[in-house]
Amino acid sequence: MTNDKLLEKIQHLENQIEALNSRIEDDAVEIARWKDLYFSEKDRRYGRKSENKDIPNSLQLLLFDELENTVEGATEEADKDFSNKEDSQKKTKVRSYIRTKSKNATLTLPANSPVVDIYHDVEKSNCEHCGSELSDIGEFIEDKVTFVPSRYVVVR
Repeated sequence: MTNDKLLEKIQHLENQIEALNSRIEDDAVEIARWKDLYFSEKDRRYGRKSENKDIPNSLQLLLFDELENTVEGATEEADKDFSNKEDSQKKTKVRSYIRTKSKNATLTLPANSPVVDIYHDVEKSNCEHCGSELSDIGEFIEDKVTFVPSRYVVVR
């Protein structure tokens, strides 16, 4: 290769690099625009919907701070007076809440409570398709407490 061809190739590669860099910058601007749209839509959909948002040039919300500052000073003095009176009085413990028993608590029956076992036998002991004898695959035991008037019975 000659020097002219090498210079042309270098110039061509530099032009490609510039084109790719400009494309990267354009893509970065586009990504920033889409991110901004995404976050603004997310804020609109899931953000706060009360008047607690930062509103520029809103002086009315500042009026509430003024009232709170005046009330705070008065309540601090009242708290001091109240705590002094409270220390001088007798303290009594008051029972305020009694927890109720859970409705889902397990029922414990005495060991001598009667048990009724119910067995379900299969009428056909042979397979319908191949005719071979059916095998036992295990048992399923479920205890249910039923109330027969004036006594409890465990049904299995």
